[in-house]
Amino acid sequence: EKESLRRIYTHMKRVGDKPVDDADAKRSRADEATLHVYEPCVVLPLAEHMNALVEVLVPSRYLAADCKAVKQRRVWGSDVYTDDSDLVAVLAHTGHFKLKGAAPKSPLLVSLRVCPAQDAYTGSERSGFASRDWSGAHKGVSFKVERCLQHSAGTVPPPQLSLLRPGASRQMPTSLCVQERVPAATFPDSPRGLRRGATLPHCANGARSPPSQEAGPGESFSVPPSASLAIFNLSNEPCYKYSLALVADQDTQAARWTSTRLLREALYLESKQRRFELAYKGTSAGGYATYTFSQVHSPQSMDRRALEGLGVPLPASSVKVLHSGVDWEEIVWGPCYLRLRGEEYPLLRLQYVSHTVA
Repeated sequence: EKESLRRIYTHMKRVGDKPVDDADAKRSRADEATLHVYEPCVVLPLAEHMNALVEVLVPSRYLAADCKAVKQRRVWGSDVYTDDSDLVAVLAHTGHFKLKGAAPKSPLLVSLRVCPAQDAYTGSERSGFASRDWSGAHKGVSFKVERCLQHSAGTVPPPQLSLLRPGASRQMPTSLCVQERVPAATFPDSPRGLRRGATLPHCANGARSPPSQEAGPGESFSVPPSASLAIFNLSNEPCYKYSLALVADQDTQAARWTSTRLLREALYLESKQRRFELAYKGTSAGGYATYTFSQVHSPQSMDRRALEGLGVPLPASSVKVLHSGVDWEEIVWGPCYLRLRGEEYPLLRLQYVSHTVA
């Protein structure tokens, strides 16, 4: 069986990676000699590969929902996990692979980045699976998942950023390009106080691409066609399904930054049962814009007419402030979540609402 798995591994590497020269081929053959095959309840020997990539082949028979390690929640940490965490349980937690009743026909090839031991490991709930906390000393090392490929008949998807491709429910629209941050110093005309970086869409050949749809008359922001998916929010009104394309900056010009948009609009984000408000609240002592992230009370009864009647942003009596004085750079936008000051909020829907006065 191991010989069969090794042949699959070699095929996946040849299809998934770029052509290599002779020196790289020698290194590749050396890497194949250290291939690890996953076995339940067996700790991977990662300590000797500190800060390196380690590839693990997970046989398909272990990828079923009745996996014992998943039922026992043998996973400690979030993003960075202890080396004695079960790899299948980790993949279920990160969302790289969704366990089903029957095992798939194809194995997984997982690339792990070996990291030093952490002072503490904080558990979290992701993809419907909760990991555990560990605050004591850990004598081993840590790891995080860099990528996860599934072998299929003859083809393997090219390597992708693990943040953007952990599963079908956490992917950017396929028509959008990987985005790159550019320092604001590149644009001397950008106003002080909004944000110190812009997000530029890049094509595969490296050239900057314009927005996929021009703004219409009277509006400065547009919705890419690939992100135009309407669903219903908690107050039973149509809104957009959450997508990175809808919160990303649409140009290098300050007028097309999302932080600029929030000077005149509030952003309402929703999970399954909660609604959040991200609103501009003024300028800090250092001259930078600050924002407030709040939870809206009774979102089921807070339709658009009610919002405009109370005034947008909502008054203090209608929200519970979760984070105040937020700098734009503190907000981390994920494919299906927002992370702020150590807290992660799952997101399903969003809606921009113009400022109004009650």
